Amino acid sequence: MSAACPRCRVSLVAATCGDLHLRGCAQCGGLWLDYRATGRVLSSMHAETLATADAAAARATHAVDTSHAGLACPDCRAALRRMVIPGSTVEVDRCDDHGTWFDRAELRHAAEAVARTRSGAAPGPGGAVAAGAVGVGMAGAAGAVALSMNDDQRNRMMDAAGEVAEGGIDVAEAGFELADTVDGAEIAGGVLEIAVGILGSILD
Repeated sequence: MSAACPRCRVSLVAATCGDLHLRGCAQCGGLWLDYRATGRVLSSMHAETLATADAAAARATHAVDTSHAGLACPDCRAALRRMVIPGSTVEVDRCDDHGTWFDRAELRHAAEAVARTRSGAAPGPGGAVAAGAVGVGMAGAAGAVALSMNDDQRNRMMDAAGEVAEGGIDVAEAGFELADTVDGAEIAGGVLEIAVGILGSILD
């Protein structure tokens, strides 16, 4: 049986964007991305994937109530949980094991919001560098996040660090992957910086 849209229950259509794989709904325009694809798009504004997202949104034939939670993962049918993409106000639905569901146009909105956040995060007078992390210090914030992880999340963090060390992904991409695994880590928009700080301490 093919994976079904969490909203419409119709079969999702697979697409390949460079080396990234995603699945989309032809009815509502939503997209399902695994963690690798999510991290890449949010960290680098992956043009081909965003173009696919725009096309899916433009071709959507059904409007859906995106306020409805309790969706099911297309891969394992477990209940998806709501989370806000770090660095944005976009609320998505995610499976801790398989990926993230973006409703129509949410991927574009999230990627642009994260890009704006990152471009405004340079150190300097008046700079908004991870407000939560600034208040308590990078080490303290990173430590708090690390302590909130379960064993599986810590293993994912180590896997991400290994990929960075091997040159498979960059630190920013790994940071998004890590941030997406940590429950309750939306610390004043500073999850990315905290995640990168943790990875940096591992790789030093």
